[in-house]
Amino acid sequence: MTSRNAAIAEALKAKLNELAADSPADFGGGFVAKRTYVPGVDLRDFKTLVVTVFARENEREFISRGHSRRDFVVDVGVQKRLTTAANPTAEDANPEIDALMGLAEAVADAVPAGWYAGATGAQLVRVQHDPTVEPAHLLQHRTFTNVVKFTFRLNA
Repeated sequence: MTSRNAAIAEALKAKLNELAADSPADFGGGFVAKRTYVPGVDLRDFKTLVVTVFARENEREFISRGHSRRDFVVDVGVQKRLTTAANPTAEDANPEIDALMGLAEAVADAVPAGWYAGATGAQLVRVQHDPTVEPAHLLQHRTFTNVVKFTFRLNA
């Protein structure tokens, strides 16, 4: 039996892959997202663009006897190592970082509000995108990291 969290994350991964395949120009040339339980930690994985989908938390709220609302949060990480010439503290790195931030914004805007995550019955109710990159990743590892949070709701 697959968990509902995993099923929602899998449905989001499939949707993002479908959109990236149909319109690669809108998604930095395209990508193939993967679903994992832990985002990648090996920097060698980030020489090419890596888009990772992973389920985070789910929250249950009891509305009345026998009725509840569950919110499921699924994160989508966008990561790529900068080119060797790019210095993340210099302005000349801005075009490369701007393009990756544009890709993260395209991911945030890709799935329409109200979209149902496959057969799970969960509906997209919120997308949160903080346009801040992870400074430690940029400075220490020269890796762009940005996360988009998708919240799905299931009323039962």
